[in-house]
Amino acid sequence: MPNRLNEIMDSVGRPFGHRVGQAIDSYVANYPQWIRNCEHKALSDQIEQRILPKLRGLDTGEFGNAFEKLKELVGDLEDDDLRKALEKGCEDRGGLGTKSFVWNGLDRTDEGLFS
Repeated sequence: MPNRLNEIMDSVGRPFGHRVGQAIDSYVANYPQWIRNCEHKALSDQIEQRILPKLRGLDTGEFGNAFEKLKELVGDLEDDDLRKALEKGCEDRGGLGTKSFVWNGLDRTDEGLFS
């Protein structure tokens, strides 16, 4: 999935480098194995922490295809909270025609380790 993720980032002119790719792979490999769906959760964390902040301000109309591919990838990870936050970031703000991606992060304080 990191390759798929980098293809999406490349399509919006913001690919991540070799070191970031290695860091993502390392994070996923070292995520606690006792947590259910550990690989999916680890990759969701990395998308949330490293990828989505890099997309702030991008025009969701111009790069709509990339955002749709990213939504598919997040859907494959079965992370509904991240999917909803991503969709919210792509919304038109107040009907003003603003189509810039807004990423405000995600509050996971109530999430259980086994959910």
